[in-house]
Amino acid sequence: MAAAANAPITMKEALTLPSIGINPQFITFTHVTMESDKYICVRETSPQNSVVIIDMSMPNQPLRRPITADSALMNPNSRILALKGESEPAKMFDRTANLASNQIINYRCDPAEKWLVLIGIAPGSAERPQLVKGNMQLFSVDQQRSQALEAHGAAFASFKVPGNENPSTLICFASKTSNAGQLTSKLHVIELGAQPGKPAFTKKQADLFFPPDFADDFPVAMQISHKYGLIYVITKLGLLFVYDLETATAVYRNRISPDPIFLTSEASSVGGFYAVNRRGQVLLATVNEATIVPFVSGQLNNLELAVNLAKRGNLPGAENLVVQRFQELFSQTKYKEAAELAAESPQGLLRTPDTVAMFQVQLFWM
Repeated sequence: MAAAANAPITMKEALTLPSIGINPQFITFTHVTMESDKYICVRETSPQNSVVIIDMSMPNQPLRRPITADSALMNPNSRILALKGESEPAKMFDRTANLASNQIINYRCDPAEKWLVLIGIAPGSAERPQLVKGNMQLFSVDQQRSQALEAHGAAFASFKVPGNENPSTLICFASKTSNAGQLTSKLHVIELGAQPGKPAFTKKQADLFFPPDFADDFPVAMQISHKYGLIYVITKLGLLFVYDLETATAVYRNRISPDPIFLTSEASSVGGFYAVNRRGQVLLATVNEATIVPFVSGQLNNLELAVNLAKRGNLPGAENLVVQRFQELFSQTKYKEAAELAAESPQGLLRTPDTVAMFQVQLFWM
């Protein structure tokens, strides 16, 4: 594993909930919610019923209100609090049979609200009771149909396939199953509702490699970095797996928390995520922009992914690779591809008068 200074992912403690007056007994899945990187909401039931709203832009000034509710969620974008009480919510679908008697741990929709996914966990098998079963229901709003799958964590992503001006909607999900003593851990990335006559996303799958002493660990959450095109898989015992969204290539694995993680949220502005553990630490994971490209090209020896990451996130570290690739394309008279690479080159590396002159000379003699 890479030394911390060279690691492609940086971890820091954003705050601890006990330090701002949250009783440890309420630092649990049923009392804490975080719908976005803007707010954390804590429901307290003693000494009196109250709801605590923590604004992440000023976390040391929590707002405590005397409110009784079964659950409380902050609007992801504004200071609007949703409370579950007596009123009936609108029903979207019936649960599939695989989710009967499950504890529901996640419910998400894609940005267009065309697809919904529900995740539940159930007790493990007799041979491996510590490894809980993960069950997933994927529902199409347009088709009013469900598909039942095995998964512990899932997230929607948007991806632009070359040659298709409309972004594709992807579902990413992670599963860990035990069958006759054999453990199987997989990440899947699949396009939903492929567009007729347009280039489609080729589905991908990859292994999740758990260390031997994490045999009963399992994914509890998944977040997508749209900024960098990465998938984050977070496990109960604090492991982080990072994968490339486009290729499902493994980028990095490390333990980010010694305490169980029960809640995560996308940190969209920085392309990372927040994670809350049982000790009340609120951890922020971000991409180390200075090291991720050299890490992928050097440690992983994956030059193509390094260049793609650099282009996608406008990141340093691939200058020599990009120039080398540009020269290869130019010498092979692949001028269209060379021009595209120059236009997309990270930090304007090839958007220079010299590059323009190269094409002008070539056009003159054609």
